[in-house]
Amino acid sequence: MPWAKDHKTKQKLIRQALDLFYKNGFENTSIEAIVKQAGLSKGAFFHYFGSKQALLEAIAEKYTDEIFRIMRKIADQPGLDAAEKFNKIIVQGKRHKITHSREYKKVGLILYDHRNIRFQHQILDRMTEKTIPPIEQIIRQGVKEGVFEVEYAEETADAFVRFLFMMREPLMKLMKSDIKADDFAQIIERKIRFFENIMNRILGAKPGTVKLPKINKTLIKLVKVFVK
Repeated sequence: MPWAKDHKTKQKLIRQALDLFYKNGFENTSIEAIVKQAGLSKGAFFHYFGSKQALLEAIAEKYTDEIFRIMRKIADQPGLDAAEKFNKIIVQGKRHKITHSREYKKVGLILYDHRNIRFQHQILDRMTEKTIPPIEQIIRQGVKEGVFEVEYAEETADAFVRFLFMMREPLMKLMKSDIKADDFAQIIERKIRFFENIMNRILGAKPGTVKLPKINKTLIKLVKVFVK
């Protein structure tokens, strides 16, 4: 099978599985349902994935590796100080997720569905494994520059990555809530500023060194409607 067609078929299985995990939950989605929706045979499925768990790992790899590539490129970029690198990662990560918002919406909601505990652990394990090294590299740079005050760089990188992962849960709960739009904007802005404060404390940095973006109220209303 030519590489281009082979890659396209594999990505089709991943997309269709993501749709079904989003609708039905990981445990309630069978391989038969995935191949039926994809219009493929079981043989095609097992050509790429030895099991449903292997498919789950491929989804986790796809979405965490895309973020990792952004982090690695920025961590290695010359001419930027540590704070600039962290802030660039935040901006480019946000831009990437906006570009692929439909897929990330599904991944996000799957992560916080109680039916998908295995998927949650898979994503978190993959994220920490891949993203700790570039984050640790930037932290060590920041310590040398006197911007961050950190004694244990590797452990701080691990805590930082896990915090980034965990802070999505209260945001997702807000997105799915029935809070009025005006109140919603104020609440989510306060939470974002709180998260920003905690990030800088983890890094031993002055407040505002690492910045999370300001929330656009119109965008919040649109996203809230989209999620609901």
